Amino acid sequence: MKNQDSKIQWGTLKRLLSYLLPYRFRLLTVAMTSVLSTLFLILGPFVLGLVITTLFEGMMNNGGIDFYRISQLLLGLAALYLFSVYLSYIQEYLMVGVAQHVTYTLRHELHHQLMKLPIAFFDRVSTGDLMSRGVNDIDKISSTLQQTLTQTITSLMTMIGVVVMMLIISPLLTLIVCITLPLSILITKRIIKYSQVQFRQQQQALGALNGYIEESYTNHPLIQSYHQGEDMKSKFTPYNASLFEANWRSQFLSGLIVPLLNLLNNVIYVVVAIIGGIFVVQRTIAIGDVQALIMYIRIFTQPINRVANITNTIQATIASAERLFQVLDISMPTSDYGSKVPEGRGEISFERVSFQYDANKPILKDINVKLKAGEDVAIVGSSGAGKTTLALLLLRFYEANEGSVSIDGLDITSIDDEVLRRMTSIVMQDTWLFSGTIRENITFGLPLATEDEVITAAIKARADAFIRKLPNGYDTHLDEQASGLSEGEKQLLSIARVMLSDPRILILDEATSNVDSRTELQIQKGLQQLKQGRTTVTVAHRLHTVRHADRILVMHDGQIVEDGSHESLIENGAYYRHLFLKEQQNSI
Repeated sequence: MKNQDSKIQWGTLKRLLSYLLPYRFRLLTVAMTSVLSTLFLILGPFVLGLVITTLFEGMMNNGGIDFYRISQLLLGLAALYLFSVYLSYIQEYLMVGVAQHVTYTLRHELHHQLMKLPIAFFDRVSTGDLMSRGVNDIDKISSTLQQTLTQTITSLMTMIGVVVMMLIISPLLTLIVCITLPLSILITKRIIKYSQVQFRQQQQALGALNGYIEESYTNHPLIQSYHQGEDMKSKFTPYNASLFEANWRSQFLSGLIVPLLNLLNNVIYVVVAIIGGIFVVQRTIAIGDVQALIMYIRIFTQPINRVANITNTIQATIASAERLFQVLDISMPTSDYGSKVPEGRGEISFERVSFQYDANKPILKDINVKLKAGEDVAIVGSSGAGKTTLALLLLRFYEANEGSVSIDGLDITSIDDEVLRRMTSIVMQDTWLFSGTIRENITFGLPLATEDEVITAAIKARADAFIRKLPNGYDTHLDEQASGLSEGEKQLLSIARVMLSDPRILILDEATSNVDSRTELQIQKGLQQLKQGRTTVTVAHRLHTVRHADRILVMHDGQIVEDGSHESLIENGAYYRHLFLKEQQNSI
């Protein structure tokens, strides 16, 4: 199990690094500037050691201090540091660009994938969790790519360069310092082993918390109306506590690395300082070299600590990348894209169709029904009977577990999704309008529509009159909730949008259930215009809204139990008559 987790982590890291390949020449430049910048910094302590040796020898000898040599050395030291800063600026500039390009690509791929995923995926994953993956996880990857790569190169070059310079000064003292390296690696490896699990749990807990927050804020009016604020606060506590625990454990474990390494480094620092002092007394090493060596030891410990911090960052980044790739790797339903295009007016056929969301809970059972082209068909039944599910299978929002769904004789799995979407449109119970103008909302399915086409669609949908009364007419800007419009007006805009797209098949899913009777009458007039010349499937709870349908399918427990017109079902359909009479009694 541990080996499998390790393979997953390395596989995720390799996949993430593959996004850097298109920018390999920039990265090569970053690496070169990092090497040169580090080299100039490493030479600094050596030059400073020469300055101290010159000062010490001048003070000990009668010849005096050689200030000219000291000034030359200090000028050279200043030049080294200035070049190092300039090269660091170049590498940072290039790396920021690379990191932003990679995160741009990841966001694009994630959004593209989400637009293709079936509705079933969004039933399983909360919106807040998806937002966390698209924002928090990608931001984590961005910051890591921007900082970690240059820090890794700089740290490795610093350790190599420092070891070389220390070997030049004193091989024995260098050997003492290098003893810390395997101990540092051992400490880091042991802590990483336990903290990686906590980092993964941290990202999962963050996604769950975001999902709960998004749900709470979206439904805030409902929560307040039922006085459930305190209850929602109590439900928030476990999510917050779970994230707190995961954060605390991951940060505590990873935070142990630096203090332990500092303790080890300080011990070595003291040992080298004592031995170096003895060597100076014995005149086997210059005092400036000891000073340089002590500075190199300090520099040597910095990249070790930095690598430890980088390791912590990479662990969190791998956890974020895993969550992102989980979405990107979801396989899509296969079909012969573009190979077949239905020809006809919208005949629909369900043949032996069965469907279930969960393995032990069938929703549709062996559905067999054909709808004629241009027919107005209503689907009625009690809640949970499978009405909406049957309609959504037609849009291929879900895949039938058994059987087939056909349009004009072609199985919908052999029809390209884009073609299928152009052939069908849906008016839902909950209207969906986005931030933008009314014109942009109407033309959502047909962005290149002309002004005349937009107005004609609005007139047929009975929406033109109220649109023209708005301050800016069709250019009136709506916020995310379209708060300036009534529910009926929102629904009329939805109808206008479908009217403009001119589909072959129309699906109405409880299109008038959220409005009052007066508004419903207005919407019904718009729907009558919309139904003309199209095969219409209407999902309804209120039976009086579908009395004039050409045909009514009555569903119960996932099956079609009755089929006929309103009059024939009242006369011969026991279950439909029961539903209709019950509705009549409730309306009194």
